[in-house]
Amino acid sequence: MLKILIVAFLIILTPLTSLAFRYGNRLVTYGMSKGEVIEICGLPIYTENTGVLLKGNRVVFTTTWLIDMERGAFKRIILWEGDKIVEIKLGERKK
Repeated sequence: MLKILIVAFLIILTPLTSLAFRYGNRLVTYGMSKGEVIEICGLPIYTENTGVLLKGNRVVFTTTWLIDMERGAFKRIILWEGDKIVEIKLGERKK
């Protein structure tokens, strides 16, 4: 019983992230470029420059995009480091 409670607790704490999502008949995955995502999904409905990272001797800008999905689906939040996707999260459900 304790194991079940621990597993349930860990599942609840797991953030709503995914490795990829389907847009139409195409797949958007980690590591894709902004150009590839625009080609598949069109322009994001919201963008925000969220910070700057120092990676080795390079400065990398971080950005967040909100992608609109079809009715009834969850919007997607894409986190970027430079021109590459580093995280995909679920947003609110489109009504």
